[in-house]
Amino acid sequence: MFKIFSQRDKRWATVTLGQTKHTIGRLGCTITSIAAALTSFGKATDPAKLAKTLSFTREGLLLWGSLAKVGCRLDQRFYGHNQRLIQGALAHPKKFALIQVDSSHWVLATGNYSAGVYKIADPWFGDRSTTKRYGKITGGAVITVL
Repeated sequence: MFKIFSQRDKRWATVTLGQTKHTIGRLGCTITSIAAALTSFGKATDPAKLAKTLSFTREGLLLWGSLAKVGCRLDQRFYGHNQRLIQGALAHPKKFALIQVDSSHWVLATGNYSAGVYKIADPWFGDRSTTKRYGKITGGAVITVL
């Protein structure tokens, strides 16, 4: 069972992403989802620790190559809905999938719900839901825990 974190949690919502002016509460959905996955894989962390360890663009976007600093690596970044990659990550014991919805928000895939709809841990709400909450799956990333 994947851990749930909220990017708006008062413990880290105002923490900035690296050296940027952007906060976890505003733009930290990706690292909040990664923190939830890593914790679930036995690598205890939280969004604040990742915000200070990982690297970001000036706009607050994660530099995927910096994942090595926290014991994981990007296997594939994809655009559009790639059911094969998402389901493959869900079935693998050392991988997890992040799903990008509506071109801007990232959630953690936690299970296949039904054709094309996934169970998720949503960092904005800090809850479990499905991708039906959002309009469209617009991309994703498959990450391996080392």
